[in-house]
Amino acid sequence: MKEIIPKDDYGVFVDGHDVALVDSRYVAQYFEKRHDHVIRDIGRITAPKSGLSEDFRLHNFVESTYKDASGKKNLCYLMTRDGFTMLTMGYTGKKAMQFKELYIRRFNEMERFIQTLVLTRKEFPLLTENIKLLHDHPKPYHFSNECDMINRIVTGMSAKQFRQANSIEKGKSIRPYLSDAQIQMMETLQKVDVGLLVSVPDFEQRKRYLEWYKMKLEEKAAEVLAGEAILPMPKSEQKMYTATEIGKMLGVSAQKIGRLSSQNGMKTEEYGEFYKDKSPYSCKEVDAFRYNEKAVERFKELL
Repeated sequence: MKEIIPKDDYGVFVDGHDVALVDSRYVAQYFEKRHDHVIRDIGRITAPKSGLSEDFRLHNFVESTYKDASGKKNLCYLMTRDGFTMLTMGYTGKKAMQFKELYIRRFNEMERFIQTLVLTRKEFPLLTENIKLLHDHPKPYHFSNECDMINRIVTGMSAKQFRQANSIEKGKSIRPYLSDAQIQMMETLQKVDVGLLVSVPDFEQRKRYLEWYKMKLEEKAAEVLAGEAILPMPKSEQKMYTATEIGKMLGVSAQKIGRLSSQNGMKTEEYGEFYKDKSPYSCKEVDAFRYNEKAVERFKELL
């Protein structure tokens, strides 16, 4: 089963339908029960004679399999909050109560996470996917902080503040209430931030770069209105260089080029473009930056 948010230490995760589930193997572990006994208990609860409706069973107890150490496939269940609650009603004792409380908290956290994820996916789809790639166990604030940063840069306030100021229902997208220029700016900054997430881990530094980039875009728009803008050379005709290639040209390391680029806010359309590259540390694709001739001249000035 596809896991949008991977299993945490307690086996709670979010599936491809944005539903929080828990793996029966983890329930067995934390409630100190044999897994085959947990499977037996679920079988009793979901048996036709138990009185439980077929609809409840199908929606709250999902049959799955796992391979044991010998490679044999075994049955397990993926349970929703309601399924978990139904199962553990019969588990008593002080320790059982402590773990029931713990799992209820985890489900609450995951459900808040799902709300954040669904909203940010609508507003910032590129950003959402890249945050999930960058963090093995992303938290709600990984999404909300990044999205609110872009909202504040473009509108001057967070999405929550914008809803309050414009009497918009809680949880509703603010996009229909933005101007075309604001929507375009948000989409542009989102694309830039996707690359910055990889190259600039520091949140405040990313924020400064995005504010600078917004200012430059607004200046360029003003030039167009004044008839002063010069059309850039099409990207396909420009010679592009990696940091490693520029480092070899100028006799310095790729790391030095990367630091100069970050310190001077050069990962913008003015100096090049982002592209997909394979990470040297995993099988994931990451956003890398290639520099144009103008960037090479700028590096010469900085060195």
